[in-house]
Amino acid sequence: MSKPTGRTDIPLTENGREVITSHAAAVACEGKLIDPRNLAHVFVSPRKRAHDTFHLLFNHLSTPPPHTITEDVREWDYGDYEGIKTSEIHETRSNWEIFHDGCPGGESPEDISNRADGVITKVV
Repeated sequence: MSKPTGRTDIPLTENGREVITSHAAAVACEGKLIDPRNLAHVFVSPRKRAHDTFHLLFNHLSTPPPHTITEDVREWDYGDYEGIKTSEIHETRSNWEIFHDGCPGGESPEDISNRADGVITKVV
């Protein structure tokens, strides 16, 4: 079971890098799942793993899609629960659900909703 890491800026694993690199041309090119012609602009989390994923995904193209690195699309801030497995949280809060309860010292579901609404407003 993984440990949530929203604030911690951990890099992609070597396996993650290999998976993205090996599938990039089949996934991100004209006529494929991610067609760069359909991307007016991409917002990328400032976490190294997200930034690296973006570049690895589009490295095979002559020019990557225009993009902005912004905290607006960063991962959920787990606050006091950063790096703690859900099963460990349930030892003290058996009914805890992130989408209902949020994270003490981090973000609530309302915070996430507001942040997402802000990104949608920018896109529109």
